[in-house]
Amino acid sequence: MPGKEFFTQELNRLVRFEGTKLRIVMKSGGDFYVHDIVKTHDEYVRLNVYEPKAAKPIVSSTSEIMAIDLPQGTYKEKAIRFDAMAYAETIDPTGKKLRVE
Repeated sequence: MPGKEFFTQELNRLVRFEGTKLRIVMKSGGDFYVHDIVKTHDEYVRLNVYEPKAAKPIVSSTSEIMAIDLPQGTYKEKAIRFDAMAYAETIDPTGKKLRVE
């Protein structure tokens, strides 16, 4: 499962291409895409998330936090415990996926 280190260090290395998406899959079976990281804590992370059908993200690797062009109101803040995540995956503009468990 992704942990604090993933959201504070590794994610910036993985998100190098504009248009890269970050998908979180929960152990409970649900999934969502990340708009941006609000704050990372020791046992959980606060994220602004959106449903896959909401819009296509624009992610900038030059930003400390991912920037996605979505109309306000199409995403919501969610606190997610690391131990509730099954895995995270980045999907670059070519469709290449990298899964982090």
